Amino acid sequence: MKLIYTITFTIVFFIYHIESKAFPSTTVPHTVDSLKSLLSNENDVQHLTKIYWSLYRSSKSKDIGKATFYLDKMLDIAGNSGDKKAMGMAYLGKGTINKLQGNYSAAIDAFLEAIDLFSAVDEHQQIADGLNNIAVIFMDIDNYEYAIRFLRKARNIYVQLEDSPYQMLADINLGRCYYSKSKPDYKLSERYYREALDLNHRYGRRQNHYFNRIYNQLGLLHFEKGNYCEAERNYKRSLAFAQDMESPEESMFIAYTNISEAMMKLGKITMAEHWIQKALDLNLSSLPITKPKLLVGSYNIMARLQQCLGNHSMAIDYLDKALERADHEVINEALRETLAILGTSYRQLDSRGSRVSSDRYHQLLELHEKQDRLEKEIKEKTNFSGLHLALKKQIELSSTKHQMKRKLSAKATQELFLSIIVIFFAVLGYLLYRRKQRQYLNEQRRAALAHKGLKEVREMIT
Repeated sequence: MKLIYTITFTIVFFIYHIESKAFPSTTVPHTVDSLKSLLSNENDVQHLTKIYWSLYRSSKSKDIGKATFYLDKMLDIAGNSGDKKAMGMAYLGKGTINKLQGNYSAAIDAFLEAIDLFSAVDEHQQIADGLNNIAVIFMDIDNYEYAIRFLRKARNIYVQLEDSPYQMLADINLGRCYYSKSKPDYKLSERYYREALDLNHRYGRRQNHYFNRIYNQLGLLHFEKGNYCEAERNYKRSLAFAQDMESPEESMFIAYTNISEAMMKLGKITMAEHWIQKALDLNLSSLPITKPKLLVGSYNIMARLQQCLGNHSMAIDYLDKALERADHEVINEALRETLAILGTSYRQLDSRGSRVSSDRYHQLLELHEKQDRLEKEIKEKTNFSGLHLALKKQIELSSTKHQMKRKLSAKATQELFLSIIVIFFAVLGYLLYRRKQRQYLNEQRRAALAHKGLKEVREMIT
């Protein structure tokens, strides 16, 4: 399995972006204890919502219950004061928590509520963030066609706001969607990645961080096209940038694993084994990789490598580790791949006379059915009418923005025209003045010469 981590990174980045621009004039401490101490003495509504938002952000990765409590308090205060922007932020947080828990339908509902609230107060930046987060959910469940619609709307806002960093992130996600959808468009996918590279060259901040991700994605694109040499080349470029990052372990782990899979496709089994072992060694010797999706993906690749070598029993050992790490309660692409690879090894062992127990086949079937059931549930529960309205609303916002741009452009053109006229007449006036000045000087010169000549004649006569 190729390790794709742009989605997770984008969610974190966009949520941080919303928080960082939400209260530009307000500062609060970073530690939880300091934040809590402020609550008893604080009466300013905007400051209180900022404190609760910061407490939510500090808690969401450690204690989802506490994080939810802080968002509820924030929503209460914002609702009583009529602060729709703060209410929208609280719903963005609720959407994120629901997504982390695998409650995709509830997450979409929360993001839609946030978009409605931001629309009421013309917070276009936050509207784009909500649209992006909805798109990410559809990417998670492999509905790339629907994700594209929301990403393009979000991207349009970032372009209009001239927000290059977030346009770049939207380009990266759009690139992935276009090569992953049912009818891939590799050309358009590559175009979005090239635009992201160009923006990163101009953006200037954390360049290695973004180059690492973009080249990883270009590697995935070429892998999907079957161009494994080019995939390997881009993965190695991604690795080179990862090594210059502050905390490179996770990015190096991904690069090692993806290089291994490209080597496997090229038939370089020994090199593939070398690279996947580097990934596993990094996990053991350096900062441990804790994200289940990354570990499941690496175990899947190691299992496929063992299948290539004919070691199906060893492949099953790695796949059992993958099953232990995988989240069975959400739609999980990595888990689906684990199940597919397991089925292959089971059949191979059966064909060789090494019978696989019926319990193992039963577990495989149950997990397949659970994944199917989860996909069916989200289709039944998703508020598609609300999603359609969000897309329509965004079109109207975009249209308004374009009209404003056209008016500004027309005004700028008019001002430029008037400036040119003023400059033209100023230059013309100056030239006329210089011409008259030259004429006057010439007349003075001629008069002087005439006077001089007359004087000389008189002197000759006398």
